[in-house]
Amino acid sequence: MKPEVDEFSRYYGINANILLSTMSSAYFYAYATSQLITGPLLDSYGVKRIGATMLAVLSLGTILMLLKNEFGLIVGRTLIGFAAAVAFLSYMRSSSLYFSKSMQAKLTSFAIMIGNFSTIVSTYPLRIFLQRFGYTTTLLILASISSLLSYLVFKKSSDVGSIEKTSKLRERFAEMKKIASEKHIWGVGIAALAGYGTSIAYQATWGQRNLTEMFGFSIGKASIMLMIIAITATIFSPIVGFISDNVIKRRKPILISTPLSSLIGWFLIYISFYLHNSILLYASMISLGLSIALQIVAPVMAREEVQSKYSGTATAMFNVQVFFGIAILQTISGFLSISSMIIVSIGVSLFGILASILFTRETYKPSL
Repeated sequence: MKPEVDEFSRYYGINANILLSTMSSAYFYAYATSQLITGPLLDSYGVKRIGATMLAVLSLGTILMLLKNEFGLIVGRTLIGFAAAVAFLSYMRSSSLYFSKSMQAKLTSFAIMIGNFSTIVSTYPLRIFLQRFGYTTTLLILASISSLLSYLVFKKSSDVGSIEKTSKLRERFAEMKKIASEKHIWGVGIAALAGYGTSIAYQATWGQRNLTEMFGFSIGKASIMLMIIAITATIFSPIVGFISDNVIKRRKPILISTPLSSLIGWFLIYISFYLHNSILLYASMISLGLSIALQIVAPVMAREEVQSKYSGTATAMFNVQVFFGIAILQTISGFLSISSMIIVSIGVSLFGILASILFTRETYKPSL
């Protein structure tokens, strides 16, 4: 949506890069904050009520963005981010409740694959759709889809929560505090941020600026390059899930590979610019996409150490770290140069490698 944001910025006389980074980071700040609320609520009251309500809020946020001013764009994106948290948390909760541990990485890879497919659609295909049908029509269609999903979740879901009648919601928040005290959850979260987080921040905020300003690509060509990241992640996510569950039957080696693949991608971007080598640039996009695919074991590792009834809470605690980190990366991208953002991403990747090695433990324990 960079061309649309540029147009709005010119109309209102504000900096386009700052508006884009603010819109993108608003989504992830809200998404991360929502984890602290949505995770315990899902565990307590189930997907039927919480899922349907959040999808309705998502539709409202999309409609607000039709205002096309700073208030509508930023508040709308904030509501969308807050509500969108329910999707992955609901899926992770259902996976833990209804499937064995030997299926968890494959199930997570399927969710990531669907998410990556939506990312593919949101790059070049969305650019074509916006050019053909316009901003207003596109958002109205998206709002309608969210409203329909809200209705279907409420009508079809049977999950009304696992909380006992005598229990209190504060027990869920007490469990979140206990989970947050574990260094394992922090190691897993930092590793995921180093791989998945830096790549997503690049795709969503400053990647198009990098490719158009440093490499001289058109908006269309830049969108195609970013789509390579999502396509790579989509292809390799189920493969990684199968390898973790059925071949090596381990999680930690794959987790360590996540920030390592990201680190390689950032070095390749830096080198490809100075060598004017397009092959290295394509390789960097593939490496970043692979880091997204490899991180599918991270949310699995975050929740495999807790009881299934607390799976939503554990996933929420993991997501808080990852998506607050993404939001911070997106915020600073509006103020730092492209070269500085690459260096920051390299530093985060190095830290992720150390955290994954030193702080995490193997969690794969096949069901007996």
